Amino acid sequence: MINIYDGMSAEMLQKFREYHRENPWIFDEFCKEAIALKDTGREQFGAKEIFERMRWQRQEFNTQGDFKINNTWAPYYARALIKKFPEFRKYLVLKKLGA
Repeated sequence: MINIYDGMSAEMLQKFREYHRENPWIFDEFCKEAIALKDTGREQFGAKEIFERMRWQRQEFNTQGDFKINNTWAPYYARALIKKFPEFRKYLVLKKLGA
């Protein structure tokens, strides 16, 4: 099992924090979708799958306008979820960042 912070550069973490400050509702939706997946009885799932569910469920995440969810941040949201809700560590598939 990898450390959830393996490979996380200080620069990218800072960029993620800025992105999160500008879009705090994304994490709320991410948490809701993760809980929904867990509640289906799934044993594992990935952060990009959660993003795809968000795009499917909410049209504003999938518009041709100014905002789209950037997959770059998926692993950071996964780690933020685990930090807030440690029980999700057994559900989320994490890969070493930068790999």
